[in-house]
Order: sequence, then structure tokens, then C-alpha cells
Amino acid sequence: MNLFFDTLIAICLLAHRVLYLAGVVLVWLVICAGATEGASDLLDPGKIGSRPTPSATSPGSAVVSSGRGSGLQPSYARDMASTVVLKIDFLTARGVSLLDEHARLLAKLRDLDAKRHALIQDKEAEMEDYRKGLFCSGCNRTKRDIESKGDTFPHPGQQIVKATQAQIDAKDRALQKPINLMTDEMAQLEKRINELKAAIDEVIDQIDVGIQLWSAAETFEELLIHRLELEHLAASRASRSRIDLRISNLKLELLQAENALPPDSQRIAAAIEDRKPWDEAMARLEEERRNRRRKHGDMLMRADLTARDEASRINGFTARGSIRLHLSPMATASVTYLSIGRPSRAEFFRMGDATPSRKGQTLASVDEFIRNFKEGPTERSPTLAQPDKLPTAAPEPVDRTLKSLKDLLEPGSGEKAKPKSGNPGGIRG
Repeated sequence: MNLFFDTLIAICLLAHRVLYLAGVVLVWLVICAGATEGASDLLDPGKIGSRPTPSATSPGSAVVSSGRGSGLQPSYARDMASTVVLKIDFLTARGVSLLDEHARLLAKLRDLDAKRHALIQDKEAEMEDYRKGLFCSGCNRTKRDIESKGDTFPHPGQQIVKATQAQIDAKDRALQKPINLMTDEMAQLEKRINELKAAIDEVIDQIDVGIQLWSAAETFEELLIHRLELEHLAASRASRSRIDLRISNLKLELLQAENALPPDSQRIAAAIEDRKPWDEAMARLEEERRNRRRKHGDMLMRADLTARDEASRINGFTARGSIRLHLSPMATASVTYLSIGRPSRAEFFRMGDATPSRKGQTLASVDEFIRNFKEGPTERSPTLAQPDKLPTAAPEPVDRTLKSLKDLLEPGSGEKAKPKSGNPGGIRG
């Protein structure tokens, strides 16, 4: 009879152990299926202490793996912002050069116009003398011309004669020639001034839309950094929940072993031993979470400092020469991040090309960037402003289950039954 009961007990223990191992395998399969590569490493007791795969978890190289903005890194927006700053530098320098040339040609045009007006007046006065016949028979010069030199009209021994029609026509042609040359020169100047005006207008517009594109790029960089933080936070929460579940199962296993009659010391020791790698995994997960949170915070800080430096540089560019007088009041760079739906003409920035004939055209690279920006992430992580603590799923239901089971297994009103002498007691951990 004793042999029969001993055999039955051994079979029950063996069956229990098989079911326990099956449960472990099932939980492990769930963990492997749901975790990312970096989080799975943390859940594998054999990999505790190993470095996560950089492509999966490193904030410097991780990509947005799902949802809006998929596949884009913060460096994508950072590169665009840096390039736009260089192009704005070029455009403002170009604008200053065009404005200087425009001002110089306007001054020259005004001077030529004054000289042309004087030539016309001189011609009219001199031709009036010719038509009146007031010129000297000896030198064929007009009265006005001779008297302007301080001489007597007519010269001594000469007579006042009247010009022939041929002489009048020849004089008219001679006086009109410099006027015509000056008129042609003024027409060329006016053409160039109009070209400069169109070029300046396009440069000014490109600077304005360039600042809008820079602002969008700065916003996009910030949002992509927040996206990395939100993704790592979600993965950490999921991993934390799975580890909590496994630890809760081990607590239950330990509780059952301690309250068995008699307490099963082998199961107690096994449950305690099984618990250790999961506690270590939890510690690693929390440490990884703190490190990632700090890294993402550092990335945001560096991005903000870079944005402020670039804003200062852009505002220095737009203060060059007289170009500030031609820019709109809104053409000012500041670290005020855009709302996604804010109206913007940033897609019309042509990366330094201010050719007036291309006004209204766009570049494929800029179109793609704006599309990615509008379709990209919109959320900012609140955890970067929170205390350095890993958020977890609420463990209350598991705790209540354990407490209820404990109350059922232990005699008395909440008082723990004393274990038999020589056996360990109490709930570990």
C-alpha cells in the first residue's frame, strides 16, 4: 500500500513538473513573439548583461519601425535643416549683391537722365539760334556759343548771317547724336534694373520659404526623436508586463510549494532559483530604459541647441546690408516648433535657385520631405519631462489574485500558518 501511494505521489509530482515546464515554454514563446529584438534580449536570462542590437534600440541609429514617419531617422530632418541654412546663407549674400547692383544702376540711370535732359535743353537753345540766323560768318558758330566763351558776337570784321536749311539739319543731327546714344544706354540700364528687380523679388521670396522649410525640418527632427522615445517606452512597458507576469507566476509557484502539506522544499528552491534571472532581467530592463530616456533627452537637448545656433545664424544672414528692409516681418528664424497643420509655402524652396523664370516650381527632394513631414509622427513624449522611472502596467489584479489564494491556503484571518520545523517558510521576493 505504501509503495502504491509513493508511486502515485511521484507520478503526480512528475505530472506537475511537466505542466510547469510546459507553462514556462508557453510564456517564453509569447515573450519571443511579442518583444522587439532589443527587448527580447532583456527577457532572455541567458543574454542578461549583453548589449542590445544597436539597429533595434540605439537612439542614434534606430529607425521608426511602424506607424506614421516609418523608416525615417532624426538625422533625415537634421540634414535637411543644415542644408537649408547653407542655402539661406548663399541666398542672402546673393540678395545683398543684387541689391547693391540695383542701387548702383539706379543712381547711374538718374545721372544719365539728368545729363540727357541737359543735352536736350542745350540742343533746343542752340537750334533756336540757328533758326534765327544768329551765327558768325567767319567761324559759323552761334551767338550763344561765342558769347558763352566770353567773345564778342559777331567776331570783329564778321557779319551776322542766317544758316541754310542744310546747315540747320546738319547741326540738328550733330546735337541729337549724343542724346540718342545716352537714350540707348538708359534703355539698357532700365532693362537690367527690371531684371534685377525680378531677381531680388525671387531671392526675397526664396529666403522667406527657406526659413519656413528650416522651421519644418527642426520640428520634424524633434518629433522623430520623440517617436524613438515613444517606441522604446512602448516596448519597455510590454517587456515589463511580460516579466511581471512571469515573476507573478513564480510567486504563485512558490506560494503553492510553501503551503503544500508537507511544504515541498524542492519546489521552493526551484521557484527561488527560477526567479533570480527574471529579477535580473527586470533590473536590466529598467536600467536600459533609464539609459535610453537619458539618451533621448540628450538628443533633444542637442537638437534644441543646434536649432538655436542655426536660428541665430539665419537671423545674422538676413541682417546683411539692406536685405532686411525688403524681407517680411515673418522672415525671422526662431525655435518655435511648427504645428503640423500650420499653412506653409516651404515646399517652394528650391535650395538656392532663385531664377525668376522658375518661380512657383518645386524640387522633388523638397516635395518628398514635406510629404514625409506631414505624414510623419505628431506626438511628443511626456516621459522626457517625467521622473526617471519606468512606467508599468498596473499589477493590482495579480496581487489581488495572490492575496486571495494565500488567504484560502493559509489558516486563520490573514495569519500565516507556521511551516513544519526544518523547512523554509514565507514568500520570497
